[in-house]
Amino acid sequence: MTNALSASYQLFDSFSALDIAAICWFFVAWFLFSFIAKRLARTQKTNLNNFTYAYRDSWMLNMLERDNRMVDASLLNTLLRSVSFFLSGTLLLIAGMYAALGSAQDVLDITQHIPFAQTSTIHS
Repeated sequence: MTNALSASYQLFDSFSALDIAAICWFFVAWFLFSFIAKRLARTQKTNLNNFTYAYRDSWMLNMLERDNRMVDASLLNTLLRSVSFFLSGTLLLIAGMYAALGSAQDVLDITQHIPFAQTSTIHS
């Protein structure tokens, strides 16, 4: 555990002032975009959520007129499964990237013993 912590401290020590400024600018732009998007969504009537709600409402009304509703149920089931697959896949990717950042030195130690691998360090 302390090896992973020292590796992460070394990673943050290697950031320059420009790197930190870029990260800060990213978060400021992200929060500003979120704030502006939420404000526009409240004031405008033609946003994506309202359009999707109207389309879904029309689809449900059309579904009530049909006799065979199995196709609609199958479509909803597929949609729910694809969204949950996307979510679980994204969470696994984020967890894997976080684990890879914490074990960079261990990976370098293991690959140094491979005969055809080129030796390197984290800082080069």
